[in-house]
Amino acid sequence: MATFNSRQAEFKNAIKLMRELFVLAAKERPSRPDMIEIGKDHIEPAWVLYERETMLWAVNDLRQASGFEPVSIDSIARAEQMAVGHVDYGTKFPLYCAEIALGIDSPNP
Repeated sequence: MATFNSRQAEFKNAIKLMRELFVLAAKERPSRPDMIEIGKDHIEPAWVLYERETMLWAVNDLRQASGFEPVSIDSIARAEQMAVGHVDYGTKFPLYCAEIALGIDSPNP
């Protein structure tokens, strides 16, 4: 059984990893200026979709290592939308992804 300290360290490491991957993905924004049609009446910037896909891969990689089922892109999109509008979006989105990765407040722990 994991101790509080080991679980806390795992969470800090997951946040750090998610933040590093997000920063790398965000650097791709200038090369992804297109708008992509999602569904009938919805468009998203290509860079947003790329960042979500990057975070999905990272989240599911950590989930697999912890024995959890993978989550869908919808879970990542919800996390991203919760971060939208925050002055610290670049911190919130990776934080929420780390929570999902470790089964904290996740629909599929």
